[in-house]
Amino acid sequence: MAKKKIKLDLSGGWRDVLEQAIDVNDVYAIESDLEDETALEITDRNCDIFSTLIHNIREDDTILFSPSEIRILFGILMEDFVHLQNDLRETYEILSESIDVIKSYKELVEEIIDEYGLEIDED
Repeated sequence: MAKKKIKLDLSGGWRDVLEQAIDVNDVYAIESDLEDETALEITDRNCDIFSTLIHNIREDDTILFSPSEIRILFGILMEDFVHLQNDLRETYEILSESIDVIKSYKELVEEIIDEYGLEIDED
């Protein structure tokens, strides 16, 4: 009995999205604090799925994936989502700290203005 394949239509830029997702996933695996063996397993898995994507795409931008390959693709996309969410969280924390610093500068300037009776020129 042949394994069931799932046909995906990757037209409209979806092929590029998947290729980029695999590339992003590789970068996270390589640049993260993962053990070398774990990072190698991730990049090998990504290489296999990327190879399938490149070699099995049809002229009409459709491709047949096995259910296990679909699971791998979803896994890659979910891992990327988590990494991007963590990056966003880090960026938010940096922005929040920056806003706090700006607020403290504003308070300092207001104290100096009050202390010395200065006026703010609106121009």
